[in-house]
Amino acid sequence: MRRFSRAILEGSVIAALCLLLALTVVAGAAGRSTGTAKATVKWQGKTYAFAGGRCKKILDGFTMTIGNYAGSKYFTLQESRTLKAGTYRQAVLGFHVNGKYYDTRSMTLTITNGARKGTFSGKLKNVQTGASAGTFKGSFSC
Repeated sequence: MRRFSRAILEGSVIAALCLLLALTVVAGAAGRSTGTAKATVKWQGKTYAFAGGRCKKILDGFTMTIGNYAGSKYFTLQESRTLKAGTYRQAVLGFHVNGKYYDTRSMTLTITNGARKGTFSGKLKNVQTGASAGTFKGSFSC
């Protein structure tokens, strides 16, 4: 049981560090992202579309950013471990909508080879309050 708990803790720490890295990369680039990347998030009966972002290779994987971190609409997705096609757990996703920031460190990400497109799903939390914000799903393309 102790090994299992430690593995979960280590996974959470790694995911938190990956989110911090993604936010640092974005902040270092003046928080702006322009390009052809796009993402769609379906959550709470609504569809949120994000467009005009960039995908970049980081570590052994990629990061995607769309919008201005300080703005009202922003999206980030990061899988820093691989670019290979497959389904992965603990990728990092976050977005701003309606003046609130949501993120997840416990989602499922399915990507094509090279991480040019894929789908994701999981459970969100409100970053400001820490409260659960329900389940979501979506897709992205670089």
